[in-house]
Amino acid sequence: MFIKFRKMILSDINNVINLINRNLEENLVPLIFLNDLFDTSGRFHYVCLHNNKVIGNISCTIQDTREHDTVLQCHVLCVDFPYRTNGIGTRLMEIVKEEATSLNIRSISLYVRSSNLQAKEFYIKQGFEIIKEVSYYENGALALLMKYTNLNI
Repeated sequence: MFIKFRKMILSDINNVINLINRNLEENLVPLIFLNDLFDTSGRFHYVCLHNNKVIGNISCTIQDTREHDTVLQCHVLCVDFPYRTNGIGTRLMEIVKEEATSLNIRSISLYVRSSNLQAKEFYIKQGFEIIKEVSYYENGALALLMKYTNLNI
């Protein structure tokens, strides 16, 4: 299977929204949200393509914390169901880790639905640790705050 990873371009937005709506429980991603993420500096997005079809996406922003530290916040990591377990999510996360390292950002954080055991295990395999459980989603569902720390910076 030939797949390609690249930075997301504006014309990918509708395909990314369709990908998210097909694959994630929290599937209400308004176009304005992705446009806001796309148009602001300190934000970046990558896609994975198979035969020019978007089959994976990762979207992150650079944020300053209360502790005056900089963290990379991962908002979305999504791989189309038929392509899972092929290393695509791992490669997208590696790209994010490389981006963080190049920017001297030591931490990556994200929220994952507490009930999403598959995603939780994936992130643990990627080196993330569970920090705490919080009320995060609009419907009151709980999420795990998870954090990856690059000890090489």
